[in-house]
Amino acid sequence: KELEKLQKLAEKYGFKYKLLIKNPFFAYNAKSKLRKSLHEAYHKLYAKEAKERHIHACVEGGVIAGHIDGLDMCVIAPDVYDLHSVSERVSVSSVSRVYEWVMETLRNFAK
Repeated sequence: KELEKLQKLAEKYGFKYKLLIKNPFFAYNAKSKLRKSLHEAYHKLYAKEAKERHIHACVEGGVIAGHIDGLDMCVIAPDVYDLHSVSERVSVSSVSRVYEWVMETLRNFAK
């Protein structure tokens, strides 16, 4: 559906649109219990709200979700800069924060 919107938009403004690769994505689940738990854990750890971004990322998640009906899935990641370039780098402190965030979320699930 989103790809059809892009096609129409391109045609409207006289651009050529050609889809070379179609990778699967997983749908946003407005009722995700996992996302709620992630938000709660983040707030507990850092006393602020986690920022949600809906971006083109994690093709692997779409592949996995395509094989497991009803899978509740979220993607979290450290801060990565200049992604997919020779200058790509990651914030080490954000890797540590993501690790603590995952651990806190798992502890909450264990309760």
